[in-house]
Amino acid sequence: MSSFDVMMQHNHHDAKASSADPKVVGSYVVFFLIATTMYHALSAGFSSTLTLSAGLQCLGFILLAMKVHCQRTTVGISGRMLIMYALTLCFRLSSTLHLNGYLPVDKTGDHLYQIIELCSLALTCYLMRCVFVTHRMSNQEETDSFPVTVQSMLMGCFILAVVVHPNLDRFPLFDILWTTGCYLETLSMIPQLWMLSKMGNDVDALTSHSVVLSALSRVFSLIFWYRGFAELRPADGGFNFAGWGVMGAHIVQLLLSCDFVFLYVKSISQAKMALPSSWNV
Repeated sequence: MSSFDVMMQHNHHDAKASSADPKVVGSYVVFFLIATTMYHALSAGFSSTLTLSAGLQCLGFILLAMKVHCQRTTVGISGRMLIMYALTLCFRLSSTLHLNGYLPVDKTGDHLYQIIELCSLALTCYLMRCVFVTHRMSNQEETDSFPVTVQSMLMGCFILAVVVHPNLDRFPLFDILWTTGCYLETLSMIPQLWMLSKMGNDVDALTSHSVVLSALSRVFSLIFWYRGFAELRPADGGFNFAGWGVMGAHIVQLLLSCDFVFLYVKSISQAKMALPSSWNV
C-alpha cells in the first residue's frame, strides 16, 4: 500500500471520527435539556439525584451503542462489564419495579426512574449481542481477561448482601437482591478498566465518555444515599452497617475509577485520550 493510500485512509478515519462528534455533543445536550425539564417539572428536592444518576448511566450505554453502530466494531468494549451491568440492573429492577423502598420519593420515582433503568437494561442486552454475536470477530477476548470470573464476583456480592443489607422494602428477599445489585455495580467497571489497561495507547472517545459517565452516575447516587443514610439504619437503632455498606460500595467504585477520570480530565484538550504505558488496574 502506498503512503498516499495510507494518508487517505487516515484522513478518512479522522473525518469519520469528527463526524461522530456532533452526535456525541447532541446526545449530551438532549440529555441535559430533558434532565433540567424533568427536574423542574417533577422534582421534590434532592431525591431526583437518584433519577439523574440512572440517566447518566443510560447515557453512557447510549454512547457505547452509538460507537458500535457508527464503527461496526466492538473493539474496546468489555463483554464481562456488560454482563455484570445487565445483572446489576436485573437485581435492582427486581425490587424497584414493584416495591417502593429504594425509589426516589419524588414523582420521578413513579415511572421515569424505572423506564430509564429498563432502557439501560435493553441497551446492555443489545451491546452484549453485538459483542458476542453480531460483531464477534472484533471481540478482544485476549484483553478482556480480568482474572476473577463473573460468577465468583456475583457469588461474593450475594453472600455479602445476605450478611449486610438495608431493609427499606420490608421484604428480605428483595432487600437482598437490591443490595446484591448495589455491590455488584461496584465491581462492574473493573473488567472494562482492566481491558483498557491491557490495550494501552489511545482510548476511543465514546468508550472513555461512557466510563466517566458511569463514575459521575455513581457520584449522584452517592449524594442520594448520603442524604438518606439515616433511613438505612436498622429499626432497633443499632450500628448502621447497611448504610455504611451502601455508602462504601459507592466510594470504592469511585476510588477504582478516579485514576482513569483524572487521565480523562487531563486529556480533555487533546483529540484523543491516551493512557500512559505504565498505567495499570
